[in-house]
Amino acid sequence: MKHNRVAIYDWIRALAIVCVVICHWLQGLDTAHGFIGGLLGNSLFFIMSGLLLGKQWRNVGSVPYGSRFIFRRVCRIYPAFILFTIVYSITLLCTGYMDWAKISMNFLMLSWFAKLPGAGHLWFVTGIMMLYVLLLIASRLGRVVVGHPILSCVSILVLSVAAQIAMDIAGIRQSWFIPLLTVTALAFFHGDDIIEWITLNRRKLALSPGLMLFVVMLMAIIFCLDKWFMLEHLTLAYWIGVMCAIGIVCSAFALISSDRGCPRVVSFLSGISYELYLFHYPFCMNSPLFLRRWISGNILYSIVFLVVSIGGACMLNRLVSMGAKVWKRE
Repeated sequence: MKHNRVAIYDWIRALAIVCVVICHWLQGLDTAHGFIGGLLGNSLFFIMSGLLLGKQWRNVGSVPYGSRFIFRRVCRIYPAFILFTIVYSITLLCTGYMDWAKISMNFLMLSWFAKLPGAGHLWFVTGIMMLYVLLLIASRLGRVVVGHPILSCVSILVLSVAAQIAMDIAGIRQSWFIPLLTVTALAFFHGDDIIEWITLNRRKLALSPGLMLFVVMLMAIIFCLDKWFMLEHLTLAYWIGVMCAIGIVCSAFALISSDRGCPRVVSFLSGISYELYLFHYPFCMNSPLFLRRWISGNILYSIVFLVVSIGGACMLNRLVSMGAKVWKRE
């Protein structure tokens, strides 16, 4: 069965950023719902990274990664990040914020450990860098892991649960991050095998309708829960988000089998997803750019938030693209 893999990844990436933006938009409206959307969106981004990087790794013969791998990945995500960080840091400085230590750590992509006011979403960039380091180490164990898929899956899950329990006992709050790393490692090593099995057995097992029904029902149940309950059980929430994301990814590969590509709006959102992730957050959270300070109506706030976020993301994407072209010419 032939798949337009690029179209599928565009669908997943677009869905992920929509989930994240809706989550933060709802929080800006001060509602009790939408928290699970952020967990789902983050999980989709991480799973897709594992799938794509795993595919690239296998295409070059499963050769262990070196420092050049980290350098290339940083070159892909740092330009947009540094432009956003510069602009936002200047905005904070204009309001009297003078925590130079935190600002400096953000420039080093250590945002998770030094969160700026209204920019807590930048933890994601630190998490991505941690993921790259994990995959660099994992690639050196690759031949053993790929050769024993069932054993490796069980081992990864056992290690992740053990690490999570140990972090909880030690009082390390970031244990909720373990599910994301776990599912990404599984996607990195065995993503292609799992996807091929799904597509080959789609009709026989009627897998995609069942998965979609499972995802819809699970998200409907979680959406009815108060977001503060989810915050009190953050690790459990992330496991639920990961399970929903796995179901959506599997369903996407089972359902999308044409070569017609995807709608322009999907390609557009996929193309600016990273920049939109960076840019939208300060406008819906308690920051100097929080739109609710000036706009009280929910409808007007939502329209302005959407226009400003997408417009800023497009501008950021354009600046990065122009810089990349200049760099290549030189």
